[in-house]
Amino acid sequence: MFRSEQAMHKPIKNYFRKNGYRVTDEIERIDIVGIQQRRNFVDVIGAEAKLRLSDWGDAFTKATKAQQRCNKAYVAFPLEEFRNKENKEHLRLLRELCDVRGIGILKVKEVTCEVDS
Repeated sequence: MFRSEQAMHKPIKNYFRKNGYRVTDEIERIDIVGIQQRRNFVDVIGAEAKLRLSDWGDAFTKATKAQQRCNKAYVAFPLEEFRNKENKEHLRLLRELCDVRGIGILKVKEVTCEVDS
């Protein structure tokens, strides 16, 4: 479905916008950043996009670094990668580590995303 990580940015941006964030491309090595002015503070979220779940380690490492500058960090992969049975172990490890670190996981579809639960 996606030929590049860059192609994944549009649906992720759509998801962030739908949730009330102003969105920008890479800031300080975070692929996509969403900013939302709240009453007494600014909420900043970031997402690291990868085409393959086999790259989960790199995505996770970058998301943990993003947590230093964001209130919430996500890793994002194409929806098809979650359906691929060969990724079962990668997905298990990713979910376990993201749960411990408080990192969200996004399933990227053609137009928007959904949070992995």
